[in-house]
Amino acid sequence: MPKKKQSNNDPVLSLDPEKGPFTQTEQNALHQWLHEQFSHNKIDAERYFYVRLMMIYGQRGVQLRMMVFDDFIKCDHGCKIRIYWAKQRNDDAAGFRAKSEIFNLDEDLFDSIMAYKVDVLERIKQAYPGRADWDKAIKHVPLFRRKLAEKCTYYNHAQIPVLLDDPDHKVLEDAPNPLFHAQAGSIHAWLECMECMPDFPISPRTHLPLKISRGHRFRYTLGTDLSNAGMDEWVLARALMQVNTKSVRKY
Repeated sequence: MPKKKQSNNDPVLSLDPEKGPFTQTEQNALHQWLHEQFSHNKIDAERYFYVRLMMIYGQRGVQLRMMVFDDFIKCDHGCKIRIYWAKQRNDDAAGFRAKSEIFNLDEDLFDSIMAYKVDVLERIKQAYPGRADWDKAIKHVPLFRRKLAEKCTYYNHAQIPVLLDDPDHKVLEDAPNPLFHAQAGSIHAWLECMECMPDFPISPRTHLPLKISRGHRFRYTLGTDLSNAGMDEWVLARALMQVNTKSVRKY
């Protein structure tokens, strides 16, 4: 077991109903609600894809925020997703998009993201014509984008741009740039807003709306579900992108 972990304060070992893994019933309710809201245009594509990817892959928020459209791949072996490592302690090599792993991706989800990519491309061309060769740069555009400057004081949803207005758009022709990726605070605000939406799933354990703004819950859920399915610690470490099995033994 990892050192300094006690079952009464570790959210996984204690099965904390607000911080620990989701039950299968809670996952099913969230999955159904998410699809219904997206189908009726009550949540936008970014929020839908963010929660779907969190539910499937259980990675850290910083890893999802690093994603660009070029990380979704279709090849002879099916559809794939490229996920980059978060920076590891004492590992200078794993910085912004420095080290990645490839995982399988559902074809329907791949097709949905590609359709969204076409929509984003058209919106960017309209908003920033001539700023860059967008047909070339779109592969480096983040899936979850930063849209407003830090000092921006207005927040009119109808006027939020598709991408941060910056003179350096042309750099996206060559490579992804962290300047254009969504910030952690923005994502957290998305999730908190979703928790307050009408008909959001209620936890049968707390009788309150599910807490999805605690992003690590998806990670805890994946580890718990894989363990319950009989997977060994090396499979868990690979799925959760851990450098060793020490931190997954609690599952």
